[in-house]
Amino acid sequence: SQPTFSRFWNSLDDRVLQGMTHLIDFFNETARTKRQQTEWIIDLDSTHLDTFGDQEMTDYNAHYQTTGYHPLVAFDGISGDFLKATLRPGNDYTSTDAVAFLLPLFEQFKTSPTLTQCLLRGDSGFATPKIYNQCDVDNVDFIIRLKANARLKRFAEQALPNVESEDYTHSRTVYFDFDYQAGTWDRPQRVCVQAIRPADELFYRYTFI
Repeated sequence: SQPTFSRFWNSLDDRVLQGMTHLIDFFNETARTKRQQTEWIIDLDSTHLDTFGDQEMTDYNAHYQTTGYHPLVAFDGISGDFLKATLRPGNDYTSTDAVAFLLPLFEQFKTSPTLTQCLLRGDSGFATPKIYNQCDVDNVDFIIRLKANARLKRFAEQALPNVESEDYTHSRTVYFDFDYQAGTWDRPQRVCVQAIRPADELFYRYTFI
């Protein structure tokens, strides 16, 4: 009923929200234990929630070209279980506060009696050295996509395996890797490349991870 919903919303203070967070963590750990799950894939993402009014923290997001919120969300990539979410202003960048968001999840991994390996997976919006470095500190592997740029493409073209007599009437897909360090990174990282040349085309299209 409407009065029940109203009482529920009015009770949502910080203490209650923290209790609900602990409850989610408890259920996830219980489920992992029953499944005897030893590996954990944290799928990190951001999404957009449209708003239709003057709600607090609502703002225009140029990427989605609409007004609303831009929350962070995390799911277990193996089981699909919901792990965590946090609300952010609509104009926050994808990786804003992502490290603080991940720290409790990394702590769960380190203290879990069942998990032995953890992998963070994210799109190019999370390609930031702050996340890389935190993963190294907490012994978490990561696979994060990179936005293509001229320097990455030049590296890829130099590393692309050559074929003496390439048949351009058929498509070709090649996988390879190289070490790469962007200007804001404090050390090189391994970059894996998927290079695809469609049939009847001369140039490759690159995906960088």
